[in-house]
Amino acid sequence: MEENFGNGLNELNIPSDIVDYTSVAHAWVDNGPWNDSSYWIPAGISASDWVVTVDNDFSPTGVMAFVDSNSIVENIHLLGTTGPMVLEVSADVTLTATNGKR
Repeated sequence: MEENFGNGLNELNIPSDIVDYTSVAHAWVDNGPWNDSSYWIPAGISASDWVVTVDNDFSPTGVMAFVDSNSIVENIHLLGTTGPMVLEVSADVTLTATNGKR
């Protein structure tokens, strides 16, 4: 599974059925609307290949992300590391995680 290139570097070949190379990790950064690219690192609008971490890791008083339009992502990791983290989904929209939440 490992190949040496003779210069001290090795290539590790991991089968694609073990690692999903198509997922794109994004992290939430502040209070605001879900579909505003400035609230994500790296910046962008949520997409079906996103693995998102929505974490309040900076404010003891709480942070809110609000979903006001339909959105599909691959996974959602919802955490409150430093303080409360609220993920509010408007009544008339759907937030879908195709591969679940953690």
